Amino acid sequence: VELKLIFTNDSYRLIQTTVPEFSLLKKQRLLSVDKKCYKDENPLAHIFSNSFVLTAQINVENSGNFSLSFCKSEEEETLLSYDKYSGCISIDRHKTKFGLKAFKTKESLFSFYVDPKTMCGRNLDIRLMVDISNIELFVNNGYYYFVSRIQPFTSSKSMALLYDGTLALDKLTVESCGSIWFEDPRSCGS
Repeated sequence: VELKLIFTNDSYRLIQTTVPEFSLLKKQRLLSVDKKCYKDENPLAHIFSNSFVLTAQINVENSGNFSLSFCKSEEEETLLSYDKYSGCISIDRHKTKFGLKAFKTKESLFSFYVDPKTMCGRNLDIRLMVDISNIELFVNNGYYYFVSRIQPFTSSKSMALLYDGTLALDKLTVESCGSIWFEDPRSCGS
């Protein structure tokens, strides 16, 4: 994570973004959607990964409440939700393997208010990075930041976008991430 001090709304604000070196990591594009409105469909239904970067620009004016379920299986899931009316984002970790062991009900839920002034127009900007046992969430270009351990089962790789009514996406991409340790995992065996 890189920290930056920016001037906004007559004051300084500390924002957090991914380090530039992250762009060098080998990635595979799993999904790319531009300007689409969903009514009864889960755009993530055929995506399976527990090491990925999801980037979304969601038009909150034309969308209902929504949730992103990831590292999901029949036994567990991690849930990131946005409540349009309160302006709150929440991350619910109590249904993860780690959450079941480590958290009481209240401690598994983290939420924060997203000031509409931080949005780019009508868009809520989300960048979610998941690396098998950890999550990092950047909202509105690093204006809000959250990091946590989740430790799901390695078989929990499903994803779902759930929403009330409609979901208006300006952009949605999902990329799987390669290892930072080996350029080609096959070349390190012996």
